Amino acid sequence: MTRLCFAALVLGLLLALTASSLVAQNDKPITTLAPQWSQKAPTIDGKLAEGEWAQATKVETRLSLYTIPNLQLSKELPTTVYATNDAENLYLAIVIKGEDYDATWQEGNVRMDLLALRFDADNDGKDSLGDDQKVLAALNSTYLDQYRVKMQAPNDFADDPQQDGKGAITHSTQAGKGDYVAELAIPLNTHTAEDLAATPGDELYFQLLYAHAFGSTTGDLAVGLIAGGGTLQDIMAGLVPSACAKLKLATQP
Repeated sequence: MTRLCFAALVLGLLLALTASSLVAQNDKPITTLAPQWSQKAPTIDGKLAEGEWAQATKVETRLSLYTIPNLQLSKELPTTVYATNDAENLYLAIVIKGEDYDATWQEGNVRMDLLALRFDADNDGKDSLGDDQKVLAALNSTYLDQYRVKMQAPNDFADDPQQDGKGAITHSTQAGKGDYVAELAIPLNTHTAEDLAATPGDELYFQLLYAHAFGSTTGDLAVGLIAGGGTLQDIMAGLVPSACAKLKLATQP
């Protein structure tokens, strides 16, 4: 599967939706995330090494997955998000428990589980050209750095000319039910027009989505909002403040 084809598939998902640790417990999508300052960058390999995220903010929630397009609740999964940042990067780890592994590509028929992280890059409270998107898919642990190039279908996101950041995702069984571990390192400022331009202490709006069996033709595609405002229907408004979660970057102590 080419990077271009994969980008188009991810775009289809988003268009379908839009036509000392600090611990918090939520039953709804995360609406505020305040990373702790990172003294040592984690290794981005999709594995939670012992103590690696001990310095991180930790938020426990439940991921509600809804079938597409009828938005019927299909399942709820315990989910934990870890967050730290330093002067150069935002680091995230996402653990989704009890999820069925789905990642296949055969003769153009794709099914895959994936995460999509969207930033209001210019912090203007709306969808804008240049807004940043990171995608991490279970299929070959594929990471993509993308940005908005148009405001309408079918080609409104494209791969960045320069792929910045890093992501890795693993599943504990890769066959049936198990736990996903995803890790991301997102540069705060690459000094390119297609990415974030943030500094420690800044506040940013973002959304974090998860899709199960994306590309499925058998009716089991399901999507959930890990971080953002309200429900899936709310993100139809785009990257407006009411549809986003707020990220408050830490400053060095």
